[in-house]
Amino acid sequence: MDNILNNNEAWECYYEKTDKQISEERINSIRLIHSNFLEVLLSQNKIFVTEIGIGTGAMGYTLSCLAKQRGLDLNVFELDYSMKFLRNAQAFNGNSGIQYIHSDTFALPMAENFCKQHMIFHQGLMEHFTDHEIRLMLAEQLRVADTVIATVPSHKYIFEDGLRGDERLMPLEEWTQIIAPIANINGFYYGLNPGEHYHICLIISKKE
Repeated sequence: MDNILNNNEAWECYYEKTDKQISEERINSIRLIHSNFLEVLLSQNKIFVTEIGIGTGAMGYTLSCLAKQRGLDLNVFELDYSMKFLRNAQAFNGNSGIQYIHSDTFALPMAENFCKQHMIFHQGLMEHFTDHEIRLMLAEQLRVADTVIATVPSHKYIFEDGLRGDERLMPLEEWTQIIAPIANINGFYYGLNPGEHYHICLIISKKE
C-alpha cells in the first residue's frame, strides 16, 4: 500500500525506537491483558491459525504455548512482510513448531478456501488503515479462512506509550459500520479488569 506509515521500513523503525522485543515478561503481560481474546481464539476448534502482522511474534507464541498446555492440536503460522520481524520471532521461539511466512495481508499466498479448519487473527493491525483498506484486507483474509478474529484498541484506550500515532481509536459501533457491508461481525470490549473497555475483540466471518 502507498501509506508510508505502513511500509516495511516504518514498522521496523518503530519497533527499534520503542525497543519492543519478545520476552517472557511480554508474554506474561499478553496472557493477562488479552486473556479474553486468547480464550476466543482457543474456543474456535480450528486446526490451523495464521497471525497476520506479527510485530514481536509474542501473541502467536503465547497462543501456541496455551494450545499445547491444553492438549489442543493447533498449527500456528506467523505471517508478516518484514523479514526482520520473522527472523527475530523465529530466533526467540526456537523449536515451538510455529511456521513463518513472508507475505502481505493484501495478497495472501494461500489458495481460495485454503481449509475449513483455518482461522486468521491479528492484534493491533486494522486501526492503522482506512475504511477501504480494512475492507480490502478482510476480503482477502476471508478468501482463505472462514473466520477472522481481531483485537484493536478502543476509543477508551489510554496507554499512549503503546501507540504509534496513526491509530484510529474507535468504538465498537464504528468498527461494525465499517465491516458489516462485507462480512458478519460480532464484538465485545475487554481489558485487564472487569468493566474495562480498552480493547475490542472482533469476530468476523463470511456472509452466507
